[in-house]
Amino acid sequence: MAAFLILAVGRDPMVLSTRCSILKSVGYIVRSTSSAAEAVDLFRSADFDLMLLCHSVPIADRNQIIRAIRSTGSRVPIYTVSSASGDFMADRADGILPSTPQDLLKGISAVSRASSQGRSPAAVD
Repeated sequence: MAAFLILAVGRDPMVLSTRCSILKSVGYIVRSTSSAAEAVDLFRSADFDLMLLCHSVPIADRNQIIRAIRSTGSRVPIYTVSSASGDFMADRADGILPSTPQDLLKGISAVSRASSQGRSPAAVD
């Protein structure tokens, strides 16, 4: 797998740490933060391939992050990660990825393939 850099944002440190460990275990390069302001700063300082916003990030913060990223002209895919109950909306993100490890990895793989083929990030399999 080519290097694929992910920025993961979440307010629940245990969930964020676990998610990052899972992503790293299959070869993704992951940076993480719990702060909306730091997420924007980190994004601007590196060439990320994907941003994941955990369901633990309040909607107002998610929208603030997305607006800040999109205002730079970036088209990097931004996905929210749904809660286990699935009662979560994407809001301004490109889409929703499931939170279960196997399904999350499958979804990220589809986003990665779509991006590498020049397709819209929302057009994942």
